[in-house]
Amino acid sequence: MPAFDLRKRMHLLNITDTTIANLRAFHPLVLANLDDLIAEFYKFVLQMPATSVIFRDYDIEKHLKPAQRRHWDLLFSGNFNDEYVDQSIRIGAIHYKRKVAPYLYIAGYNYFHCELIRLAALHYHSMDMAQVLQAIAKAIALDIDLALTTYTR
Repeated sequence: MPAFDLRKRMHLLNITDTTIANLRAFHPLVLANLDDLIAEFYKFVLQMPATSVIFRDYDIEKHLKPAQRRHWDLLFSGNFNDEYVDQSIRIGAIHYKRKVAPYLYIAGYNYFHCELIRLAALHYHSMDMAQVLQAIAKAIALDIDLALTTYTR
């Protein structure tokens, strides 16, 4: 069991049943585009010396891309449970052990956040889009919070 109160953190981020419903509605669109998003993400980060050195010892295709897929799939499933918390904390711990600076970690989230906004903007209209964009922002904020908690422990 996590050493912090997930419900309290969700409350602080205003993650409600409506937020979760919007994430779940967006989930199939995320899954349909996730492999391309992940492939483009690794192309992007491998172009930069600060990040390419971090990934040099990993088999990106075999280990990292499937792990990314599992994580984003779980995040947008809206199932904020012990499995999700454990996975997010484990990912944060791995990044910490690999000495990924928080600014690089946040840059990675920013990449996905921007791409997910683009995806939602292409698919949704007016109020639906606003609600989905808010749900995306809240879910990513929670995920960053959990992962970076590892850095401060």
